[in-house]
Amino acid sequence: MTQETLDLARLQFALTADGHFLCVALTLGLATVVATGTPGSAASGPVAVLTTFALMALFAMHGLAFAVVRLTGAPFERARLPVGRTGPWQAARRGCGTPSGTA
Repeated sequence: MTQETLDLARLQFALTADGHFLCVALTLGLATVVATGTPGSAASGPVAVLTTFALMALFAMHGLAFAVVRLTGAPFERARLPVGRTGPWQAARRGCGTPSGTA
């Protein structure tokens, strides 16, 4: 692998990480601030706490669902318990069509 290819791969990873981590987090934070109506101060109260826990649960379920797709064996079983039998990959494992739901 040449140095130019390696630099290009690093740049692509940096841009992908920026787009998927920073921008999503900033957008959700901004949406929370706008929804709670506290643009100039730190959000507090029941709405902020509920929003915080809802987003934490959303990200945790997303991570566990991804882990269920990628893992096998004992780690798969541990990740599958909180997620349950949801997701398009369950149909593929049972042999009921493709993961996208189309034949």
